[in-house]
Amino acid sequence: MFNTLIDIGLNPAHMLTHSELVELTAEVWSYDEVCRFFHLALEESAQRIHGGIDERYPLREALSIVGYFSKTWQGCPEADCTSWDDEPGH
Repeated sequence: MFNTLIDIGLNPAHMLTHSELVELTAEVWSYDEVCRFFHLALEESAQRIHGGIDERYPLREALSIVGYFSKTWQGCPEADCTSWDDEPGH
């Protein structure tokens, strides 16, 4: 996973921001885009591992969050994503 961090331009020696955590997790899953369900599942993973959603995560916890997400992510319910995107304001 450290190579993935470096490949996407993140420094593995510092804390990761929440945005970088999203970017890293999407890269691990080879996603070019992510939906709201992805964000919700990642937030749930951060709550389980870190105790909440934060602006920055220590690298060890960030990697554990990605790991927990990967163990629990069941994919996006595509029909629900389409419905979400069609709602005004989304």
